[in-house]
Amino acid sequence: SDSVAAAPQKTDVAAVSPEQIIKAADNEKVITYLCQTRKIHPKIVNRLIEQGLIWQEAESGNAVFSTEDGIPIVIYGTDADGKPFKRSVRAADGKQRYWHCENPLPNGDMSRVLVTEDVIDAISLYELSGGDWTCGYMYVSMEGVENTWVIDDLLGRLNDPHDRFYDASVTIATDNDEAGNACASKYPKISREVPDIGRDWNEKLRKKKCS
Repeated sequence: SDSVAAAPQKTDVAAVSPEQIIKAADNEKVITYLCQTRKIHPKIVNRLIEQGLIWQEAESGNAVFSTEDGIPIVIYGTDADGKPFKRSVRAADGKQRYWHCENPLPNGDMSRVLVTEDVIDAISLYELSGGDWTCGYMYVSMEGVENTWVIDDLLGRLNDPHDRFYDASVTIATDNDEAGNACASKYPKISREVPDIGRDWNEKLRKKKCS
């Protein structure tokens, strides 16, 4: 298929390497998917594209979510049978990375970090929280509740006075279901936030816009 997935359900354990992923000349299919299917505001989608955090894969048209320096982290797409998937990307240097978007304070620091289950939820929560109007917030994707190393890494950075996360608060904003709640229960001292509509943040965003 030459279009991105409508609703990928799980991360494929067979990772691909970054050198296999080539950027397309435009991001038309990705913009259509995120704005029309996922109901994310075009302004936010375009901002993240301008920052290099989202782009379109040339050969397949799939959506690639990457770090600011262009290292792919996860791909949303469809396989040869048209079935949706999420595929992790194994960095050449072997380092673990997590996708995030942010609107830092004027000095570049963060005051709050919200951890979601995947990139779509992170972007949806970004919009639901006020988008560019909410300064000092970072929205992080775990890409699956099993990846608690993301939370552990963030918690470690909070105690480093030289880190821009120093003294920030962390909120676990995983899905409001058994798996998401089980993940949050491992960190009883960390604040928890769940959508009051739907199971996850994108479901809430879509239902709000379709009501």
